[in-house]
Formats: sequence, C-alpha cells, structure tokens
Amino acid sequence: MDALSSASLLGRGLLRLGDARATGTLTVQGVGRARIALHAGRVVAVDVDGAPPLGDLLKVDAARHREALERRGPVGPVGRWLVREGLAEPAAVTHALRRQMRARVSRLFAWPEAELRFVPVSAPLPTLDEPLTATDLVLGALRDVARPSAETEARLRDAEWTLSALGRAQLPRAELFPQERAMLFALDRGARGDDVLALGGGHPRALRALHAWHLVGLAVERRLEAARRDGRHQALIRARGALRRDTTTERDERTLRRTLRDVHPDRFEPRLQATCSDVVRELLATRGRTRGA
Repeated sequence: MDALSSASLLGRGLLRLGDARATGTLTVQGVGRARIALHAGRVVAVDVDGAPPLGDLLKVDAARHREALERRGPVGPVGRWLVREGLAEPAAVTHALRRQMRARVSRLFAWPEAELRFVPVSAPLPTLDEPLTATDLVLGALRDVARPSAETEARLRDAEWTLSALGRAQLPRAELFPQERAMLFALDRGARGDDVLALGGGHPRALRALHAWHLVGLAVERRLEAARRDGRHQALIRARGALRRDTTTERDERTLRRTLRDVHPDRFEPRLQATCSDVVRELLATRGRTRGA
C-alpha cells in the first residue's frame, strides 16, 4: 500500500463514519498508532504520537506555565485548564485545538500504510465546543498530501466527472476554497475534467481538489457512476419482483442483508426513495415471517 492508497482508505472510512453520524473510536495502525474519536459523525479528538502539543501552538509563556503546573496540574482537557489558569484566551484555545486536530489528521494521511478498526460506543463522548466534521478534516488533510502525477492529471482532464451520492451530500456543506466551490455546479451536472477545472480558474488548487475528491469517492467518472446507478436500479427491480412472487422467504439471511443494503433509500435519487422505503419495509416484514416460521 502506498501513501495515496492509505489516504484513500482512511479518507473513505472517515467520510462514511461522518455520513452515518457514528459515535465511537476509529483506531488507525500504520507507522504508529492513532485514535480518532467521533461523536454523531463529528471528530472530537485525535490522539497520535509526534503531533505538536497545544501549548506550543498557543505559544504559552514558559515561566507562567511552569508556575501553573507547580500549583496544580491539568485535570480534564488541557485547553480548559489553560483558560482557567489565565494562560490563554478561550477563542485562542478553540482556534489552536482546531489547528492541532487538522495537523494530527494530516499526519495520519501521510502514513504509507494504514489498518482501520472502528469500535462504536453507545454513550456520548465529550465534545469540543466546535467539533469538526469528518468531511472538512479529510479534505484539509488531502490538500496537504494529494498531488496528482502527470499521468493522473491527464486522466483528470480528459475524463467526464460527476459527484457521487456522497459527494452531493457532503461537498456543498464543506469548507471549500472559492476555486473548489466553483467546480461543484459542473460536477453536479457532469462535465469533462478540463471544463470543471476551468470553472476553478485553472488554479492548481482546483486540480488538487478534483484529484482528492476522486481519491475518496466524492467525485467519480460519469460512465462508472451511470453503471453503478443502473446496477442499483436492477437490484430494486429484482427485489420488488421477488416480493411479488413471494420468493424472498426462501433466501438465506446473508442474501437478505445484501438485498436490504442494495435497496436502501440513501443509495437512490429522491424520486425513488419512497419506493425503496416500501421495499425495505416489505423485506423486513418477510424476515420477521421467516424467523417466526
């Protein structure tokens, strides 16, 4: 696995957890070990070795810091302790915490390999005053590490691109540079890469953004998205047909779970979501009948 493959894996994982509004801890094992804590899909803490401590980012006076430590060390979040001791202003701490989190996530995205393990929790995690979205952290990290090769740039310019379902849900709400946001209109409709990049003013930032969005599945080739959409529609047609023939009860649990995943309303455009919901309800009712038999 190279660094871009690792970044793609981590980015896609975080985006999916954010989209699912997940609460829990994502452990990343690579060059080192890191933990990313999420609450309702937002990142509230990142723990990784080698990242700059909060005091360094705030440029806290060393002498006053030592005096405060001698009186009473921090109990709970360091940022709140610094404010209580008069070593930093609340606004400065909030800004530094966001910088620290972005720097830590960017460090993870530069790892040449990564293994992910997510453990959900039912109890809420303590949150920052302003937790960051997974999308904004992923995009910020990719701006640092994603640099397209000449071969990749040629493909980005020549192919036709469109937003994936996840891209349509996430990118309009993300913190984007003007050059990046300008590209969304063309991508929403589908357009050739050169035309998309022209809307970004031909800025290098636009090229890096299109490359990054493609790496994590927010932007996809139009022909591939069309094929996936057709496949999803066929899955919906098959599920409806099976219900009408009442043959779903003969399927095993694994097949039923796969069908439920394939026809989930979130995978379809708005005009088909009501139909999908009806099919899902019928499939779940079928599962109940099968288990009760």
